[in-house]
Amino acid sequence: MSAVETTTPRIVSVIRIIRRPGLSANQLDALIGISLQDTASPSDIVERLNCSSSAVTQILDVLERRRYITRRYAAGVGDRRRSMLAITEAGRLLLESLETQLEAPLS
Repeated sequence: MSAVETTTPRIVSVIRIIRRPGLSANQLDALIGISLQDTASPSDIVERLNCSSSAVTQILDVLERRRYITRRYAAGVGDRRRSMLAITEAGRLLLESLETQLEAPLS
């Protein structure tokens, strides 16, 4: 069996696992980025994803709606660019679940 024949099923399996929660690649990458820091700013995520601030705002809106992250604003400041992002327990559990599934042997 060639390397391609043995690698392709694993790649397909990984793609299926990553798609299960219904997040885009950028949404998942943003969630991972936030999880790697105690707190992250939207600017940190713009830099990580190399996309526009408006695109990151939409990504963060989805993650917040799904309760995977929280946004904390400085007192008296409603500017969404000045928020600090933190992963929630639900977000942490999702990433742990994905990691466990990705570490499992190919079935």
